[in-house]
Amino acid sequence: MGCIVKTYEGTGTLFDIFSCLRKEPDAMFLDSSLQNQYGKMSVAGFLPADVVKEEDGVFTRNGQVQSGDCLTWLKGYLAEHRQENPTDLPFLMGGMGYLSYDYGKKLMGLPHVHPKEYPLPEVYLVFHRLYVIEETDTGKITLAARDPEALAWFYEKQQQTENWELQPEIAPSSGNAEVFSDFSQEEYEKAIGKL
Repeated sequence: MGCIVKTYEGTGTLFDIFSCLRKEPDAMFLDSSLQNQYGKMSVAGFLPADVVKEEDGVFTRNGQVQSGDCLTWLKGYLAEHRQENPTDLPFLMGGMGYLSYDYGKKLMGLPHVHPKEYPLPEVYLVFHRLYVIEETDTGKITLAARDPEALAWFYEKQQQTENWELQPEIAPSSGNAEVFSDFSQEEYEKAIGKL
């Protein structure tokens, strides 16, 4: 399976594009906020090909329960879909998502000290059919697609939104995030001391 890599010649920034497409199923945006040599690219993913989750010990792929464990499956999936990347882009057909701290603690054999507060999977990875990659210093946008249909979808969406101009209103942030600790300073120092 090859990857189609194409420079996007249209208008709009990655933020404009994602603002229009953010409600698409499993759309994801990784913004490079770094202002140094490491903060070179931002990436958005659209059109999920495979959605992998593990929640409360149950491993699913595209909503179907799977046998085995998530990491073994992931290793095989990455080996099967491996391809060389002759570009300077961070990746062409990888996955986006997360492994939770609780999952990491499970892998390291560390106990769960606190109950789960939010109903989120421990593993949530999406392998998209289309990635839109923006070089933050130049604004150049590259499309990396698994198939021609993914590119056609992108250009159709561009037309529907009149070159990414029909962005739904995004409520401005109040700038006040609620931050709290679920442990005391003594508990923190004790945990750090164990490392």
